[in-house]
Amino acid sequence: MSQAYQAPQVASIEVSEPILPIQQPNPKLLARRVVDQMQRRSVKGIQPQRVKVPPQQVKRSVAPRPTAKPAAKPAARKVPAQKSNRLPIDLEARLREARQRLAKNPSRYPNKTANKSANQPKTVARAGSALGVSRSVRRGTELNPVIRPQGNAPTARPTPASARPRSGSQLYAQRLNALRNGQLYTQIPVDSFYDQWSQASGHPSYAQWRELLALEARTAGRSGSNVTAMVGDSLSQWFPADRLPGRQLWLNQGISGDTTTGILDRLAFLDTAKPDTIYFMAGVNDLKRGANERDVLRNISQIITRLKRQHPTAQIIVQSVLPTRSEQIPNDRIRKLNPLIQELAQRQGVDYLDLQQQFRDGDGSLRADLTTDGIHLSPAGYQVWQGALQRMDQRLAQRPRTIAQAEAQRRSEN
Repeated sequence: MSQAYQAPQVASIEVSEPILPIQQPNPKLLARRVVDQMQRRSVKGIQPQRVKVPPQQVKRSVAPRPTAKPAAKPAARKVPAQKSNRLPIDLEARLREARQRLAKNPSRYPNKTANKSANQPKTVARAGSALGVSRSVRRGTELNPVIRPQGNAPTARPTPASARPRSGSQLYAQRLNALRNGQLYTQIPVDSFYDQWSQASGHPSYAQWRELLALEARTAGRSGSNVTAMVGDSLSQWFPADRLPGRQLWLNQGISGDTTTGILDRLAFLDTAKPDTIYFMAGVNDLKRGANERDVLRNISQIITRLKRQHPTAQIIVQSVLPTRSEQIPNDRIRKLNPLIQELAQRQGVDYLDLQQQFRDGDGSLRADLTTDGIHLSPAGYQVWQGALQRMDQRLAQRPRTIAQAEAQRRSEN
């Protein structure tokens, strides 16, 4: 039987690693590395750490502290100031001279003398935000509100006959600019502030129109003139300012779409205006919204009562509701309402102005040549209304306005 093979045993050889001599670092090189690390950390904003170096590797060389104080820096040499040939300027004296020149000749400086009145309310600038008025205007730094135009192309100025506001935003912008100059828009030409309102954008709300009318009433009250107020809806609001008769100051208190309820709520605006004559017309929007004749009469009665109580010496004229050519407002309801309004005016002792005869045709509808859409008036329609107001003004001019005048007229007749 064969035996298993056994490998020959070889004696193990012990291999030992060579012992290398330990190399000592150079002390100068080690110190240089430490200094470089400290500089890099100081640049990065890291507080350098102190590295302990064996004293046998680094040779310290402590410099002796100076015992003497460092020499003081030499004082700066004073250079004598050179005398200027310019004379000193008295700014206050210059300002007084400029004000005197402006007071003597204001027409020479039109842009600088068109300042607003001292009592002009600050809410005028706030009302300008309705049409995108610039921020500087709202802060009160400019005299005239500038309405931002749409586009950069300038528009050619039309003739004065056609240069009048055509939209609610344009009319609002013109009236706002007039207020900024301490006036009512009825006192200025119809094309005034054309550059500001011709490209006006935005849609003033009912609340903003109310605020504007309140400001105009305050301005009219400070004018010192005889004020005639026109209270109503869009028919009164769009009465052309150049067609208002007489020489008195007209205050337009009409708002588009307003009803007798809305007018009754804002009658307090007239308290600051103190009008001598008040023309009132309303009711067509009430009928358009489905109100019955009884509610309209009740509101008109309250309006007349309040006007008489707040303005006892004023002449109050209630105007009839104009006919229409619209199916939304049947003329049979208007023909039924107007006699009731006339009876109410006579019972409360105010004047009644009947406009039905001048505005209706043979069928009892609004004449087609006097309207633009069946409800609102055309220029020809406002011309007819202007004639009726002129005849009424002539009647009022012949009537005593106060109790003292009535007594004087009665004594002269006796």
